[in-house]
Amino acid sequence: MMKRWFAAVSAALLCLGVSLSAGWLWQTLAGARYEACARLLRDGDVGGDPTAEDDSQSADEARVLTPEVLTEAATLLHERGVLLSLSSPFDPVNDYLVQHTRVGGESQERPGEFCIRCFAGEREEALQMLAAVVDAYLSAGPDASPQDPELAADGVEQTIEAEREQLTRAIELQKQTIREMSVRLEAAASEDGHAPDEGPDFLETELGRVRQAHREAAARLAEARRDLDNKLPAESVAGRIADASARTRALERLNLGKVRDELQRLEALQTKWSSVYGRNHPRMVELREKIDTLEGQLADIPADRPDGSDLAGASSATIVLAAFESESAGLEETERRLVTQLSDVQGRIQGRQELELQLNQSRQELTFLHAEHDRAQKQIAAVRREQTGRQPALISPPAIEREPIGRDSGLPMAVSCVSGMALYLLMLWQIRRRWLASERSDVNPAPRGSPARRERFRSQEEQHLMRLKLAAHG
Repeated sequence: MMKRWFAAVSAALLCLGVSLSAGWLWQTLAGARYEACARLLRDGDVGGDPTAEDDSQSADEARVLTPEVLTEAATLLHERGVLLSLSSPFDPVNDYLVQHTRVGGESQERPGEFCIRCFAGEREEALQMLAAVVDAYLSAGPDASPQDPELAADGVEQTIEAEREQLTRAIELQKQTIREMSVRLEAAASEDGHAPDEGPDFLETELGRVRQAHREAAARLAEARRDLDNKLPAESVAGRIADASARTRALERLNLGKVRDELQRLEALQTKWSSVYGRNHPRMVELREKIDTLEGQLADIPADRPDGSDLAGASSATIVLAAFESESAGLEETERRLVTQLSDVQGRIQGRQELELQLNQSRQELTFLHAEHDRAQKQIAAVRREQTGRQPALISPPAIEREPIGRDSGLPMAVSCVSGMALYLLMLWQIRRRWLASERSDVNPAPRGSPARRERFRSQEEQHLMRLKLAAHG
């Protein structure tokens, strides 16, 4: 009995620890939330009328969270380069703004005022989002909110006049932009007026020719290496160099190498024979004359020429391979230069095409602005009311209202405790099944040949009583 009680208590403590740990982790890993707030004065509430109670919180939300205001706020966020914490790049920004924006009703202390709150996981995001919503709402003005039909015409003439002036400035700015783009397009056209041997077609043809020559030079280099490895004469291999000047320089270097080798051989022979024949022997005199002749040939080569300074003491194979490698490297450098030049020409052509497209779009936009300007003039001519209206006023700019708000710990702890209780009941049910299974195994008699079991009866009287019950039922 004590063992069962201890198992149940241990399971309960274990489940309690697991649930508390899960709740603590949930609360710890939950991100904080920054909340920015801005206070505004409703349009038409200049005097702060305390009797205006029909503007509830739902009415404030209907005035602020309109599709026009949300669209304008999303446009402002995009123009300002603000990146929102969207779950997916394809999620609409308007829905995100609706979910993270709250509009509060007026207070009794400050009638006519209401506040707009935006919350996000980062301080800068909350401030930028609130600033965009407030700017969009202020720019939309009374047209963005439902109004009384009798007051619908308040400030219409002034609003349309401001719109007309804005359209006039936009038209002038658009004309200036079109003039600048036309000048840039003319400059680009004059810059792209290249010679026939600098056009993209010529450059592509020349690039193809150079690439083919580079591949052939690489093949000749590989073949030369293979022939030199097979001990073919270096002069015959050097004769396959395509460039005549490079081939001549390679042959001169080979001859120079032979002269140096012959000079070294004669100097070694002079050292050897000097101890045998002496200095005045005719053979020694002839040998010195040959050495002087070879030294004179080497002295005739200028020091600044590649023949006399480059690859000094190198083998014949090294000299020939250096010529082939120099030829291949030159073609490769020419290929890179042509690729860069062709890329620059194509980039200028593409830039000119994009500039032409932008110019066409600007002209279409100018036509649209002219049409809007004419429409505004017609509306101003049709307006006859002189009632004064005004835009909503901003009382306090957007600012972080309080410290970061953490997640409420009540829900994580409640869910964790319920989960721990369910886990404890599950464990208790499993333990009870094991207890019942052990009791059934004790009631059933052991089969023949099985080891002896402990007797379940504590006294002879209980055993005798059980036998009588079995006999009565049998």
